[in-house]
Amino acid sequence: MNSTIFEARSTGRGALTHAIANDTVRVVSLDASGSVYHWREKVVGEVGAEFGVQNISNSGQHNCYRMKFTETGAEIVAYNEKQYPCIVCGE
Repeated sequence: MNSTIFEARSTGRGALTHAIANDTVRVVSLDASGSVYHWREKVVGEVGAEFGVQNISNSGQHNCYRMKFTETGAEIVAYNEKQYPCIVCGE
């Protein structure tokens, strides 16, 4: 198993950033960093497993992307590309 930690947020003003679990990836929320609006997520999966990250700005713009586990961590494999849309918003 491989894992990565990243910062998640929900500002209450429309902004939202979080990892999306699927059949091959598990997401665990960690500490709340002293705020209910920001927290850390641990994403766990096998090398080669992909997961989506829903990333919406306060203005509602989607900057969603997909990540893939590698031998050394996780890397972005598609960023805001129409041929590989967000698994949540379809944009």
